[in-house]
Amino acid sequence: MRTYINHTLKLVMGLGLIAGLSGCDKDRGPSVEDHFLNYEIPNVELTADCPVGAFYYQRGNLDDGKLARLAQPWDQSKGQLGANVRPILTEQMNFDVKNPESVELYQQQVDWAIQGRIDFFILPAIQIDLKTFLNSGNVTMTDVLGGKKGAEYTDDDTGETITGNPVQLQRENGRLRYAISINPNNITNGLSNSKLIEDMPDETISTGEKMSRTDIMCKAFEQIAVNYFGDDNYYHINGRPLVVIFNPHKIYTKDSKALYDKLRTAVREACGKEIFIVAQQDAWAPTGRFEVFHCAGKVDAITTKSMYDQGNFNRAYMYPQMIDQNWKYNQEFAASHFQIDFIPTISPSRNAYINMGNQYNQPIVDKNPDTFRTMCNVAKRHLGGTRIVFLESFNDWAYYSAIEPTDPEYGNGYGMTYLDILREQFKL
Repeated sequence: MRTYINHTLKLVMGLGLIAGLSGCDKDRGPSVEDHFLNYEIPNVELTADCPVGAFYYQRGNLDDGKLARLAQPWDQSKGQLGANVRPILTEQMNFDVKNPESVELYQQQVDWAIQGRIDFFILPAIQIDLKTFLNSGNVTMTDVLGGKKGAEYTDDDTGETITGNPVQLQRENGRLRYAISINPNNITNGLSNSKLIEDMPDETISTGEKMSRTDIMCKAFEQIAVNYFGDDNYYHINGRPLVVIFNPHKIYTKDSKALYDKLRTAVREACGKEIFIVAQQDAWAPTGRFEVFHCAGKVDAITTKSMYDQGNFNRAYMYPQMIDQNWKYNQEFAASHFQIDFIPTISPSRNAYINMGNQYNQPIVDKNPDTFRTMCNVAKRHLGGTRIVFLESFNDWAYYSAIEPTDPEYGNGYGMTYLDILREQFKL
């Protein structure tokens, strides 16, 4: 490396000498001042509140190993890239829908979210089930996190089934709502550009009947509409219940518009409401790549996965400007070509090392108040018609994207700092 540097310096000095001897040439060539990324992100003043939806993770995406790395001090010489923080609610990694104490922990998270003026949680995904339409375990989790019911458990003495008190989303100082996310992976299993969903053989559902995958998908949306869209705690935008679909690019279909229209009809006939569909696409990918998928399907809005979820270290040197330009392109392209809205997704930080302990292939973004404020302003530069902003995340500790409070007395603990910033940035 040292030899390479010396040779490079000699080359640069030589070129510099040649340039110096050519003093008669007044054209100095391109300058860094002319580079299209050479600008500062301005502070954007709001004229109205922005609704904020935060992705919520089951059990905080935690286990003992991740918790240990999260609390680990940074020591690069030993390959230890810990965040040196400790979540206040470490017990959330043992969350159990049958345990009333777990519901009490979740109540604290709800209260924190309300303090930060988060408008709604985007709950862990419900998987579409090929036999029962919706995964029953996911439904139970959604019912508990959505405040529809409390923990159900068996009394050790009497054997009686007891239902505890549900979480309260309406509090004296505000209200938190929830929205559903959908995982279509079971529906998309085996699909490709040569195996479209309409051509797949019918599935045998739990009743023994045969049903096409498109009809199963419609039934799943119908059940969601009946079970949740009438709930006062469910998040609506302009009277329309919001749903996020993960991995929409895996839904290979002959006619994306016809498929999404069929889903909308199923919801409308089930509950009388028009659904608001948000498609989450890969970070950094151009929207045009998904033309025959959710774009042709005319979803209502697109969003991206965390823009920090990538392995190109060059981008990390100018994340705010790079993300700003990417969102500008995708927002304009989606609007002009498909009349689809855009929802920016921001993160306070990211550290993939926490997840595995041997992941060094992604840039680490540490928590920094100024950096987070800058990214909030990038998001405000790209508000869509709904003005919604997504936050990745409330409590994904595995990738340290959580905004949930940590113990301020431990290591780099920050308490409520980032929830406070979130409130200051997106509420008047």
